Amino acid sequence: MNIGMFTDTYIPQKNGVATAIKLYRDEMKKLGHNVYLFVPQYSINFKRDEEDIFEFPAVKYAFEKEQRIAIPVSNNLFKIKNLELDVIHSHSPFTMGVFSNAVSGLLKIPIVGTHHTMYEHYLHYVPQIVRPSVDQTKK
Repeated sequence: MNIGMFTDTYIPQKNGVATAIKLYRDEMKKLGHNVYLFVPQYSINFKRDEEDIFEFPAVKYAFEKEQRIAIPVSNNLFKIKNLELDVIHSHSPFTMGVFSNAVSGLLKIPIVGTHHTMYEHYLHYVPQIVRPSVDQTKK
C-alpha cells in the first residue's frame, strides 16, 4: 500500500507527535508499505537523506519557535500524483492537514486523520484572526 502522511511537525523537532509519526512510518515500512511524508521544511541548513520525505517551505511560528507553519506550495506538488497513493493519513488540522484534505479530494482517495493533541487547550496561542473554533479542533 502507498501511504501519504501529512504533518506539521516531524524530526528533528523534539515532541511526541514527531516521535509518534516516525514510529508509525517505521512500523508500516516493516510491514511492507511505502510511506511518504509531507512535512514543513525545518531549516534551510537541515538536509534530509530520505527520498520518501517531501518538504514544503515553512516559516517559524511566532509563539512557538520550534513549530513551523508550512506553505504547501512547492515543486513537490507535482510529484504527489506519481506516487499513486492509496490513502492519506493526516496528522494535523493546520496547514498540512488542510492541504491533505485537498489532495485527497483531487486524487479521489480516502483520508484518515489522527489528532495527537487536545488542540482546544492551545487555541490561545493562535492569533484571533486565524484561530479555528473549538469544534474545528475536534474534527
